[in-house]
Amino acid sequence: MFLVLWIGSLVGSGFLWLYSQVTRVEPIKAGQLAVTLHELAQRARKAEDPEALDNIEGEVDRLLTMTIDGLNDGSVSEDNFEAFSMTFDLARSAITDRREQLAEEAA
Repeated sequence: MFLVLWIGSLVGSGFLWLYSQVTRVEPIKAGQLAVTLHELAQRARKAEDPEALDNIEGEVDRLLTMTIDGLNDGSVSEDNFEAFSMTFDLARSAITDRREQLAEEAA
């Protein structure tokens, strides 16, 4: 009887391990999202009108919201969060600078 329980326990543990390996979802690293923010900053620097900047700013805001939500629910890890933070600031600065340039050109 004990032998059957012991073997059953081993088999159950094996299936549980296999299930966890197959269904594991690795969280996105915050640093990986920095690449997207950098691309948005590059687009902001080349924007031709305020409407394009509004669209880019909306994308930056959505990415920030998604990242914060992901940090809270565990789908985004805090690895390289400093890089994310710095590129977020870079993107915001690029948007602001380009808005000022477009306003000066319009005046």
